[in-house]
Amino acid sequence: MGCQTFWVALTAIGTIAMATATFITLRKNSKDNIINHQLQLNVLNYQQQMQWMDRLRDVCIKNIYSYDIADLMEAICIMQVNLNEANRTLVKFMVRMEKTDTEVAFIGQNNNAFRNKYHTSRKKTYQELITVVKDMHAFLVILINNKPQSKDELIESLNSYKNVSAQFKTMVQEYDFINDTTMIVSAFNILDKYLANIFSYFETVRDFTQEYLRKEQEQIDKILIDVI
Repeated sequence: MGCQTFWVALTAIGTIAMATATFITLRKNSKDNIINHQLQLNVLNYQQQMQWMDRLRDVCIKNIYSYDIADLMEAICIMQVNLNEANRTLVKFMVRMEKTDTEVAFIGQNNNAFRNKYHTSRKKTYQELITVVKDMHAFLVILINNKPQSKDELIESLNSYKNVSAQFKTMVQEYDFINDTTMIVSAFNILDKYLANIFSYFETVRDFTQEYLRKEQEQIDKILIDVI
């Protein structure tokens, strides 16, 4: 009887041990399945975010190159022989800037510290350069339509344009027209001087955009790192 009780107890212990091992295995498998499922979800999310990142990088690079002022310099050169063509060049430049800036503005995701910093810098730089281009555009329109023959006539025409910056009006007022042979020569010299301070815009936009894209990539890379 005692021997039979011993074997019954031993069998029970074995059954419990097997059940425990099975439970532990199932629990481990369940945990592994959860991890694998989460990993699959994160990989999918990572792939989707990388597709967005590729698009973001593309529009940001286009936006950087929209700040290349070679076209503005070309417009100044062209204006000496063809004001209308110079003005068309300026309009194309403005359209390109507005298009790329809008694309960057609307492709973003929920704001955070580094995104806010980037978009604040983007808006500031855009507003500064587009103001210069609009001043140039208004100046050429005045030369084409009003055909001013003196400094006073030019300043009077500029003052009639509300969207011309005070900075540009002041520059024209302070410019010495005496040694210039024609109004076109004066206009060329004024615009050439006006553009002297904007050569750094391209590098500025490139640098803060590069930092922004680096932080976006770091954010995406964390999707996989958090699971591993």
